[in-house]
Amino acid sequence: MNSFKINVSETYKKAQKKSAVWIALFLITLFFSTILSIIIFIICVCAGIAIVITKPMWITIILGLGLLALGGLIVYYNIKFILNIFKKTATNGIEIFETNQPELFKLIKETADKVGTKHPKKVFIIDDVNAYVSYSNNLQSLVFPTRKNLSIGIGLLHGISQNELKGIIAHEFGHFSQKSMTIGSHVGNATKIMEDILYSNQTLRFDVDNLGQINGIVGFISMGAVAYNKMIESILKIIHKKLEFNYLKLSREMEFHADQIATNVVGIETMSKPLLRIELYQFVYQELANFYTSLQDDKKFSINIYQNMNQLVDFYIDDYELSLENNLAIVGINEFNQNHSLLQFEDLWSTHPEMDKRLANIASTNHHSEIDKSPKAITLLQKNNEFEEEFTFNFFFQLNLYRVNEIDNSEFIETFKTIHNKYNYPKVYNHFFSNYDLPFDRFKKADLTDKQQNIPTNELFSDENIIVAKQYLALQIDLLQLDFFSSQKKPQPFKYNNVVYNKKQDVLKVKEELEQINSLSLNYL
Repeated sequence: MNSFKINVSETYKKAQKKSAVWIALFLITLFFSTILSIIIFIICVCAGIAIVITKPMWITIILGLGLLALGGLIVYYNIKFILNIFKKTATNGIEIFETNQPELFKLIKETADKVGTKHPKKVFIIDDVNAYVSYSNNLQSLVFPTRKNLSIGIGLLHGISQNELKGIIAHEFGHFSQKSMTIGSHVGNATKIMEDILYSNQTLRFDVDNLGQINGIVGFISMGAVAYNKMIESILKIIHKKLEFNYLKLSREMEFHADQIATNVVGIETMSKPLLRIELYQFVYQELANFYTSLQDDKKFSINIYQNMNQLVDFYIDDYELSLENNLAIVGINEFNQNHSLLQFEDLWSTHPEMDKRLANIASTNHHSEIDKSPKAITLLQKNNEFEEEFTFNFFFQLNLYRVNEIDNSEFIETFKTIHNKYNYPKVYNHFFSNYDLPFDRFKKADLTDKQQNIPTNELFSDENIIVAKQYLALQIDLLQLDFFSSQKKPQPFKYNNVVYNKKQDVLKVKEELEQINSLSLNYL
C-alpha cells in the first residue's frame, strides 16, 4: 500500500464544493420534472376522458386522444431521462483475463498495490495509443464503492517500456487512490450521466411527426410535449454546463495529483519520458489513417497497421534525428511543438494541463528513477499479433476503406516515403518549408555580400534560424488574437512576460509592443 499523501489545492476544493451544489440542483430539477410530468399526464388523461364523456363525437375523441398523447409523451420521455442513468457504459475493446495474460495482470496488480487502490474489475485491450479507467455502470459508481475497469491501448504498449507502463497505470489508479480525489471522479461520472440524459434523447420530435401523419390535430396537440421537454432540457443544460466547467477545473488538478502519485511509484524520468513520446505515437497513428485513406482508389490495406506504426516511428526518429534510450525515442518537449506564442492562455475547456506544467509538477517530487532497462511493454501481451490483426480489420472498417490489395511492410514504407518526399523538402532544409508558410512577399529584398551568398545550407537552416521563423509565425497569431480581444468588452485574461493582463487598455498596450517586435522580426528575416 502507498505511504505517500498528496495535498489537494484550494482550486480543487472550491471546484469540489461548487460541483456538489450543481449536482444537487440537477437531481432536484430532474425529480420535480418527473413529478410534474406525472401530474400533467394524470390531468391530460382525466381531461381527455371528461371531454369524450361530456360530448361523445369524433372531434372530442380526437381531442381526447391528443391530450392522452400529450401527457403520455411528456411522462414517457421524462421517465426515459431517468432510465438513461442506468445504462451500462459501453466498452470498445477486447477483454483479457489473468489466465491468458498472467504477466500483464501481474504488473497491473503490483501497480495497484503500490498506489493503494483496488485491482481493476475488468481489463480491456483497445486499439489506440491511450489508457484510461472507467466504470461498468456510472450510477452505481456514484452510490457504492465500485471497482473500475482498465483499458490499455495496444498502440501505447508498442511505444513504452514495462516500467513506463507501470507509471501510466499508476497515474490512472492515482485518480482513485486517495479519498480527497474520489469526489472529483464522482463529479466526472455525474457529468457523464447528465450528457447521456441530455444528448441521447432525440426521438421525441420524430414520434410527434409520426403522430401528425396519422392525425394532424393529435400531432398538433402533441407538440406541447416537445415544448415541455425543451423547457426542462434548457434548465438541465444550464446546470450541466456549470457542472462541466467546474469538472474541467477539477480534472486539470486531478491530473497533477495523479502524476505525483505515479511519480512516487516509478520516478521522474520514467514518468516524464513516455508522456512526450506518446505524442509521437499518437501523431503516427493519425498519419496511418491519412496514408491508407489516400490509397483508397487502389484499395490497398495492411494486415497489421501496428507494424506499420513502428516503421513510421523509426522513419521520424531518423528524420528528426531523435536520440534513443532503451530502444525508445527520446522526444523533447519542443520537438513537435509549433507554438512559440509570447502570450499564455489557460485552456478553460481542457481536461489536461499544458505539458510543460505537467513536467514541472512531476519534477517537483524530487523522486528520481533508476536507469530503465525494462523491455517494451508489448512483450507483456501474449499473442499480441492476434489482437493487432483484429484491431487492424476494425481500423479499415471504421474508416470505410476497402481491403482488396494487401501491401507488405516493405511496400508500405517505400510508398509512404514516396508520398512524404513529394510533399516535403529535402532534409537539409530542416523542415523549414514543410512546416511553415512564411509570407515571403512581405520580406525586404536584401543586398547580400559574397560571404552571405555562400553561407552553407545547413547553417542557413540551422535550429536557431528555424526557431526565429517559428517565433515570427507565432507573433502573427498573437497579433490576430489581440485584435479579437480588443473588440471585446471583457477580454480573456492572458499572461505576457509573466504579467497577467485582463483589461482592454492592457490589450492595446501589449499589442503595440508586439507590433514593434514584429517590425524588428521582419527586418531580421
